[in-house]
Amino acid sequence: MPVKVNDGSHSIHNDLYVSYGEQTNASYLDVFKEIFNKSGQQGHYNMMMGIENNHEENVVTTA
Repeated sequence: MPVKVNDGSHSIHNDLYVSYGEQTNASYLDVFKEIFNKSGQQGHYNMMMGIENNHEENVVTTA
C-alpha cells in the first residue's frame, strides 16, 4: 500500500533560486525603513540596522 508523506511547506521551494538586483534591495529597504518612520520607531530601526542616532537634533537650547 503506497503511503504519502507530508513534507510540510519547507520542501516545496527547495530548488527555487531568486536573485534580486541592488535596486530592488534598496527599494525594499526604503519601504522597510518607512514603516518604522511612520510608526515613530526610528530609534529601534537605527539600533537594529547599526546606525548611530544623531542626538544633536534632540538637544534643546535655551538663550
